[in-house]
Amino acid sequence: FNACRTTHIFCRPNCPPGRRTKPEHRLVFSSAGAAAEEGYRPCLVASNPGRAGTVDAKGVKPVTIGVPAAVV
Repeated sequence: FNACRTTHIFCRPNCPPGRRTKPEHRLVFSSAGAAAEEGYRPCLVASNPGRAGTVDAKGVKPVTIGVPAAVV
């Protein structure tokens, strides 16, 4: 899992990037749990692995911006 030191957000290795993290700000974790233990939160894609409309362990409902209801 890749993380950014400046935003404290981590992504799965296959997440589509919105913006590329500068190499000097990039950290790599072996798991999402390891990143979360260090205070990083998942990106919108990593926090919603195909479960649109559900609530995660922290009580946050994932955002599905621009996705038609028929697709979700």
